[in-house]
Amino acid sequence: MPLQISRAAAMAAALLLTAAAPAPAASAADAQELRFAPHRAVYDMRLSAARGSRGATSIQGLMEFTWRDVCDGWSIDYKSRMQVTFAEQGTRELSWNYSSWESDDGREFRFFLRRYAGGQETLRSRGEAELTPGEGGTAAFTQPEQRSIELPPDTLFPKAHSEAIVRAAQAGDTFLWRHVFDGTGEDGGLFGVNATILKPLQPDQDLPLQHELLAGQPSWRMSLAYFPAGARESTPESEQSMRMFANGVVGTLTIDYGDFVVVAELTELEALDRPDC
Repeated sequence: MPLQISRAAAMAAALLLTAAAPAPAASAADAQELRFAPHRAVYDMRLSAARGSRGATSIQGLMEFTWRDVCDGWSIDYKSRMQVTFAEQGTRELSWNYSSWESDDGREFRFFLRRYAGGQETLRSRGEAELTPGEGGTAAFTQPEQRSIELPPDTLFPKAHSEAIVRAAQAGDTFLWRHVFDGTGEDGGLFGVNATILKPLQPDQDLPLQHELLAGQPSWRMSLAYFPAGARESTPESEQSMRMFANGVVGTLTIDYGDFVVVAELTELEALDRPDC
């Protein structure tokens, strides 16, 4: 698709652990420390920069991202709608609806994606995946056609990915690599992410919003490069930078597609109740 915003947004809070080694099992102390906050976040999207004649000349839109604790795991729901104007192609309306569920132990994953252009559905994708820690696993698609792909041993699903990057940031790690599977994209939903944790920020420093979910929270500036699976040394498909809070909330997100740059600014934030499990 012209803009892989579905991947970038669905993975906006889904980052990674350390280079080339299986993620360690979380201790009880780690699990308490990494108690992510169920929340709904809304971002305004706009064009920040354009390079060359093929890039977008205008982008306006909204992105809504929701994390929910559902007792046996976590769900991610993502919606976006954008008006994108290209110099040579005119204006198009692009939108995505994405939902997923991931088990608490990071071994099971289900996903459903619908993509639209000009109000018409252009893709419907559905499937599920399983992982055995340190051994890899398999993702099986049921839509748009039945097929499966193998997942390498260092693969993480989105929630485990998010937990891992926070642990890495807290440990002072700087350079990180992981394969991640989320079911989006043209390549089957498996991709490599190379991350640089730039620096920690002081709690309450330059908050994007004044909100209880952000007050007093540790956070880090991060830069991420997305690669085709197994192609770590190639040119990244996209790059992004963001501010990641320790409770899973992502601040302003900047996504660089080479020909143009999109900024998603956090404008609304809502704390969601935890279920009575």
